[in-house]
Amino acid sequence: MTDRPPFRLTLPLLCGLALAQPALAEWLCRAGADGQWQCAGAGDEPVPAPRTPAPTAAPASSPGPTTPVATAPAAAAAPATPPAPATPRLCRPLAPLAEPLPGPGQTETRMAAREARNEQGNRFLLRGGARIERAGQRLTADEIRYDKTRGVAEAEGRVRLDDPELAVTGNRARLALDSDQGEIHDVHYALRGRHARGEAAAAFQESADRKRFEAATYTTCDADAESWRLRAREVVLDEASGVGKARHVRLEAGGVPVLYSPWLSFPIDDRRKSGFLVPGWGRSDEGGVDIRIPYYWNIAPNRDATLTPRYLGKRGLMMKGEYRYLTRDSRGQLDLEYLPSDDAFGGRDRTLLGIRHQGRLSERLQARVDIRSVSDAEYFEDLGDNLGLSALTHINRVAELRYSAPQWTLSGRLQDFQTVDRTIPATRRPYGRLPQLRLAARPDWHPGGIDLQLNAEVVRFDKADAVTGTRYDLTPTLSLPLGRAAWFLTPALALRHTGYRLDGVAAGDPDAPTRTNPIASLDGGLFLERSTEWFGTRYTQTLEPRAFYLYVPERDQSAIPVFDTSLRDFSYAQLFATNRFTGADRMGDANQLTLAVTSRLLDPASGAQRARFALGDILYFRDRTVTLPGRAPERQASSNLVALADLSLSPAWSLAAGLQWDPHETKTDRSNLRLQYRPGERRLLNLVYRYRSDRLEQVTLSGLWQLTPRWQLVGRWSHSLPDSTLLEGLGGVEYETCCWIARLVGRSYINNTAGERNTAVLFQIELKGLTSFGDPVSETLRSGILGY
Repeated sequence: MTDRPPFRLTLPLLCGLALAQPALAEWLCRAGADGQWQCAGAGDEPVPAPRTPAPTAAPASSPGPTTPVATAPAAAAAPATPPAPATPRLCRPLAPLAEPLPGPGQTETRMAAREARNEQGNRFLLRGGARIERAGQRLTADEIRYDKTRGVAEAEGRVRLDDPELAVTGNRARLALDSDQGEIHDVHYALRGRHARGEAAAAFQESADRKRFEAATYTTCDADAESWRLRAREVVLDEASGVGKARHVRLEAGGVPVLYSPWLSFPIDDRRKSGFLVPGWGRSDEGGVDIRIPYYWNIAPNRDATLTPRYLGKRGLMMKGEYRYLTRDSRGQLDLEYLPSDDAFGGRDRTLLGIRHQGRLSERLQARVDIRSVSDAEYFEDLGDNLGLSALTHINRVAELRYSAPQWTLSGRLQDFQTVDRTIPATRRPYGRLPQLRLAARPDWHPGGIDLQLNAEVVRFDKADAVTGTRYDLTPTLSLPLGRAAWFLTPALALRHTGYRLDGVAAGDPDAPTRTNPIASLDGGLFLERSTEWFGTRYTQTLEPRAFYLYVPERDQSAIPVFDTSLRDFSYAQLFATNRFTGADRMGDANQLTLAVTSRLLDPASGAQRARFALGDILYFRDRTVTLPGRAPERQASSNLVALADLSLSPAWSLAAGLQWDPHETKTDRSNLRLQYRPGERRLLNLVYRYRSDRLEQVTLSGLWQLTPRWQLVGRWSHSLPDSTLLEGLGGVEYETCCWIARLVGRSYINNTAGERNTAVLFQIELKGLTSFGDPVSETLRSGILGY
């Protein structure tokens, strides 16, 4: 989408206000059946305005007929008092309305003044605090003359137009109601909802859809601290086409011009407009100076493209393209990047191609495509925009069809991977699924209260220089859920049958192995609660013991290849899983009992959880002999002891922790801790600790801290303790005013698994209500600082 210069916001000042506006206290006017206006003082019955000219006005020494000011009766509709918009940080609120606007349902035109005169039947003069109101709008001035015959209203002296979103002042105005034309001179305007304001020498409504401004400005700064503003010699807004055009536009900072464009075209509504977007720039070790100038192409209402020339000082000129489309039943995106003759990559060309699509082919049939391909494994390290891309090991490429019925789902998938981590050997790279068919059925039929379920899969695995083949897997399941409010018990039986048709197996190995496993489980638990008091505060405390028994007989699976199976990461959720492996190549044997307990502290009034503690482990009644190739059988009598804790210690402090204790080695196998301190707005500190025995130990500190209302510090420090290596360091400062923010951040991080480091300096200026310039620093901070 384009960053839209906000000149259009100065435009509502004439839009429809040309005395399709209101009138108030003294005169109440309605159109009669004969087309003539019927006007009377507020509270009286309207009488037809005379068709014949009114008597000649009295001499100046003899005042003409006047009507004393009277309080108007309440309008039929509620006053249009808009809710006060939230004032942006560090800004002073705009002046509120002196009194509520008339309600939007007020269709009568009301006029009021200290002196009101009906001149020659169809001409009205309002003088001294004159105003006209109708339907949520108000025109006020020292003097207003309204000629009904010509449909013209002329206002002079302290002219002001108000609606719920906009306030406009000027020294004189002329509004032709019947032709939707008008003009206001010496304009000052304020947009209440955006805390924006500006000026114009004159504003002209040339038709219902076309408006023109001379010498217009726009800013979101307070009046006495105008750090920046946009200025244009002329602005033309065409609401019919949704396009605005400006001539001789410049951006001024501190009164000094910093950017200039002789001509500018921009959208003024939700319709998009082709044109250049705001350039971006930065610098990094990998690419050197980085400059981008994106161009947005609005091809059609449902199709657009962005073309971005990108200059990298160490690599050359790169072209990036993005094409998007949207239909009633689908959406998608095509990405193409091309860097010819990369100077820092041996002069080789580098490319990226990406296709993403989601669509609904019928009410129940959906399609999804997500395919990306890069020219080389180092592409994201060298040219990626963020740390997440540079840390990719594989690119997942998938095309899928899914049919969903009320009681079953059938999906078909083609899936492949491109490995972009140079350190992963070919033997460890993933298989492609070409294709994969899956069926999940849960019929709405419960004989004797039994739940029926079926999961089935057929998949063809493919990889160069490896055993390939087709695998089918069927698992029908019967379960009987029982329970009441305080307990539950669910016995379940399943039968898992898996078979293969293999190619490329070694001589003497079976090419069609099969495996059949019965699976029996019993899951039960209690829900107990009591009222308790901790540190003077009353809580509802729960006690939730749970037991889960699982039995799966051992089957010899040594002849079955491993296509997509690995050992699940052990966690609290794994205590209640029926298989310790992912995928269907291994079905773990089991004769085990899980014992666990959870306790919660709940707010008795709201039910909000203030604390949760959980503890559990698995008792094994026999060794687990089913393993992955090269792994020894598991012979421990119990699993790790798993503990969890989540606490809201106070409105400012929160803690989440997890621990796995190995009772056989009497050591901590893994642990994690997250402590957050948030004492108030814009003050946040995070401490995260992660540990895995013999694999990693990391600590991360991150946060933002407001030093003064204008200054705040931001930072992230992630450190590997075993090898004393800085994984990522980020530190910076933000300075904020009412209408702009400046961010300066330095960043150093490990760029890939080989340990190569990249360093970058990021700078961004954000003009509130307009746009931002420079690197997307705010996105980096959001992804790096939890709670930013």
